[in-house]
Amino acid sequence: MIMSSHLLRKFGATAGAWSEATGREIYDSQITLTESEQALVETHFAGDIHVGNVRSNTSAASKTFRLHPIGARIRLNLVYPKPARSELRLYLRERSFKPRSGDVVYLY
Repeated sequence: MIMSSHLLRKFGATAGAWSEATGREIYDSQITLTESEQALVETHFAGDIHVGNVRSNTSAASKTFRLHPIGARIRLNLVYPKPARSELRLYLRERSFKPRSGDVVYLY
């Protein structure tokens, strides 16, 4: 969902999106970004998102994100796993970013 103006002010952001992490996403260690999340990430990475599985090009799949509120830079894999680019997946990492089921994930 698109962040409200209240949330944008709270995070000091000009654009943002959020969703609740599902049990299945956490179990699979991947979040499928849809609608406003996908649009935000596609705009931010401006055509620099790998098409294919992570193993086919690990360096192209790896993207830098910043973890709120501490600002730590973390690397997560972000790919279109299928050539049609019908899905955009963000892969979670236990050591750096792995929310629990029901947690809200904000991208801004």
